Amino acid sequence: KKLSLWAGPPLLVLQLKRFHVGQGVSYKLHNLVTFPTRLDIRDCLAAPIDSISEDSSERKAQGDGFAASRSVSEYELFAVVNHIGGTGSGHYTAYVRQ
Repeated sequence: KKLSLWAGPPLLVLQLKRFHVGQGVSYKLHNLVTFPTRLDIRDCLAAPIDSISEDSSERKAQGDGFAASRSVSEYELFAVVNHIGGTGSGHYTAYVRQ
């Protein structure tokens, strides 16, 4: 399977699976996750359909002025949320850029 996006959202939120459930037992994954501070999703965008013009592919959200866009594909890391603990208990901490 391949996931393709039609347009990039104004704010991209990614959640990584950090717990595993197998044979009735769940546990936290402890492998190190590295990630870039800049992400370009251009390669994840679906190819445009010829019958739909680029202008009509821009969706306008109501109220706040933000819209999904096929022309904006670059994102800069703003925050990371980290879980410390196990599956039954723990704490979440957040690192946010100012």
